[in-house]
Amino acid sequence: EVVISTRTAGGTGEAAVDQVIACGGLQSDRLAEMAGDRPDPVIMPFRGEYYALKPPRRGLVNGLVYPVPDPRYPFLGVHVTPRVDGEVLIGPNAVLALAR
Repeated sequence: EVVISTRTAGGTGEAAVDQVIACGGLQSDRLAEMAGDRPDPVIMPFRGEYYALKPPRRGLVNGLVYPVPDPRYPFLGVHVTPRVDGEVLIGPNAVLALAR
């Protein structure tokens, strides 16, 4: 059992719970450490950039296009995504982010 403290616009309080799920994204390792856990696995932040097809080329794509997965790499890979607004995105690449 874990006792957590809460703080909202209505005041503060405490609650006893069996489990805590912390959705911290790139900060999840820091949240784990603050909670007394080991920060494993270590967060390796990547950022991705997308490119947009020029309007005259958008008709070349009628659906989602994904590469065949490569088990050596834990990434989805560069893919083609038509959006509901008609724009067609290609990406993302994976660039190591040197900061969070």
